[in-house]
Amino acid sequence: MRLMAKHLRFNGLQRWILPLAVADLAILFLRTRYWIGIWPEAGAAAQVPALLLGVVASGLAAWISGSRARNRVEEQLTAAPRRPALLEFYRFSAVLFTFTVPYACGVIAAWAFTVVHNPPGMAMFFAYALAGAVALWLACGFGWLVGRLLAGRFATIIAILSWIIVGFNFGSSVGLSFVSGHAYTDVDFAPLALRWAAGLLFLGSLLWLPLRIGRKLEIPVLASLMTAILAAVVIANYPMVHDRAAPKKETCTTGPIDLCYWPEEAKYVPMMRETAVRASKLPAVFKLPERVHEYGLKVERIDLGSKVVKQVTGDFSILEGNKWSLASSLASTISQETFPSTCDWAAAEENNDYTADKLQHWVEITLAGGGTPEYRLGNGGAPGYYAARQQAQEIAQDKTSSAQYAWAAKSAEEFHERYCR
Repeated sequence: MRLMAKHLRFNGLQRWILPLAVADLAILFLRTRYWIGIWPEAGAAAQVPALLLGVVASGLAAWISGSRARNRVEEQLTAAPRRPALLEFYRFSAVLFTFTVPYACGVIAAWAFTVVHNPPGMAMFFAYALAGAVALWLACGFGWLVGRLLAGRFATIIAILSWIIVGFNFGSSVGLSFVSGHAYTDVDFAPLALRWAAGLLFLGSLLWLPLRIGRKLEIPVLASLMTAILAAVVIANYPMVHDRAAPKKETCTTGPIDLCYWPEEAKYVPMMRETAVRASKLPAVFKLPERVHEYGLKVERIDLGSKVVKQVTGDFSILEGNKWSLASSLASTISQETFPSTCDWAAAEENNDYTADKLQHWVEITLAGGGTPEYRLGNGGAPGYYAARQQAQEIAQDKTSSAQYAWAAKSAEEFHERYCR
């Protein structure tokens, strides 16, 4: 520990710890706060800063590892009484310590803010946190390898740019980082353990790199390159997150509509109950489902002829704790109940009649308690569809509540008369 502390002081690494910890906590709490009280979401939120810390880690590790070559002290170190691998261990451990401590501060903060709610699923929190830690350590190892191979001043820039390209372009797609920890997904600890094994193997290989690396690739250099490739292959081909099986016993709210949800998302029960009460006040022409299920709690069997495929589905979702996600998905379910597939949708499309879409958006606004949706639609829909949504928005803003309900009842009845007999 004394030698590691010496390297922290000698390279000025101790000055990085506090600013990095502040940056980690800022990313954790300023990005979003919906994760508080939900273990998988809290774990995913805690590991998000690892991607940004990894950018700094790769650059700083490259700078520290290449300092011997820049200062041309390799030959002097060959006469050192301690083994080169042990000296390298202390140097590299100082870099890992510099970035692990700030990351751990964020993880502890996320844990502390969530544990007071006492939700189920704490194991998933630590799984996401460990996944972020291995990504951060791999960033340190990647930068260290680049610094040893290139040694020049441009090694730091190359390491930073390379990690930005890998992390931000491919991080979420290959499972190097996770934007959120949905309740309908589960974490497999076997691939996580495999990541750690491959990562530690790669980091261990760095300790045996020769003090001076020439143009000829020596066995330790080849070993480090191969273990780095192995770690990348493990991350890309052994995903640690997969769809989760629904609990055997349903957890549901009771009321005008029974909303069945994942137990980890119990904090959203008041929101779900308020939304269900608003739904019960819709005009009688709107048909409410008796029971709906959150995404992931239902499985549909699709017959493709030669085989039957299972597809995970649901009636509503609460993405990032947003009330508009719940209102939009539940409004879609109510619209499907009110205007079933037996309606003559071809005739409605031929007549350029978007009444059903207009009513669905009005129901969405009503279920959300009014206001403007906190999302943006793409530009791929028909112009009439966007015009219908805009009209529904204006009606919700300009008309009184009684006038809105009268308009909605009349419009729904007229649409039924035309297309749903």
